[in-house]
Amino acid sequence: PAQPAPDQQRVAAKGRGMKKYFLAAIACLIPALAAAHIIINSSYIGGSSGYAADAVVFDGGTDYFEKTMPHTGTVANAKYLTISFWFYPIGDNSSDIFALTPSGDADSEIYYNGTVEILFKNTSGATTLQYTSAGSVTVNAWNHFMMSVDLTNSSNRWVYLNNASDAGTWTTYANANMDLSPADGAIYFGQTADTSQRLSARMAEVYIAFGQYLADSAANRRKLITDAGQPVNLGDTCNLPTGTQATFCFRGDATHFPTNVGDGGSFSQSGDLSDAEDSPEL
Repeated sequence: PAQPAPDQQRVAAKGRGMKKYFLAAIACLIPALAAAHIIINSSYIGGSSGYAADAVVFDGGTDYFEKTMPHTGTVANAKYLTISFWFYPIGDNSSDIFALTPSGDADSEIYYNGTVEILFKNTSGATTLQYTSAGSVTVNAWNHFMMSVDLTNSSNRWVYLNNASDAGTWTTYANANMDLSPADGAIYFGQTADTSQRLSARMAEVYIAFGQYLADSAANRRKLITDAGQPVNLGDTCNLPTGTQATFCFRGDATHFPTNVGDGGSFSQSGDLSDAEDSPEL
């Protein structure tokens, strides 16, 4: 049979060489791709959970959010409350993570001071819910806190710290409405209402759902954190855990985190957040 011309032989040989080079390159790249996290819309696909969150840094000096009351969220039941957030305390510090401050009444708050304290009042300023965590919060490391309560029944309450059931102190658990929709006052994120303390911490995936309750089950807890201790996708409006949009939900990088994607309305920002150097996981 006729032999290919010398030029054709050289082209064919070059093509075979390039094919071998391409296959070798792909073989080297596959392990790296398997371990990599592919960034998509401020989250990534990869790793063991399939999802991870961006995180931001509150500097303890000028960074906080503020909103004038009333908020615009819908509260279907003022005896229901569900909270979940990732936090990385930077050194020893104390501050409200979240403070609801009606004019003339004492604050309702999510407070960090080595432990996590949840405190909510009624319209008269009397305490209806007060809880202090028992488990250890690790400084300079990621922690996760989640709680859901139905104040009509003391059996309908649960708290997990770092994916373990937390047997903290329920100082008050009254079958009464919390004042979740004050007509006036302010809401703060990242500082106490009197501005005396500001939060020094990395934060991610902050979920605060007024009027919503999740029964204590492994399936429901997996809506807020994976069994392996990694974040889950809460949804664009943080509606996935209960099927209803959260009241306040802060997530994403330093550009997006100040925007509340819950239905409670927008906040004004003070200071400049920075992007955290890592994503939350236990």
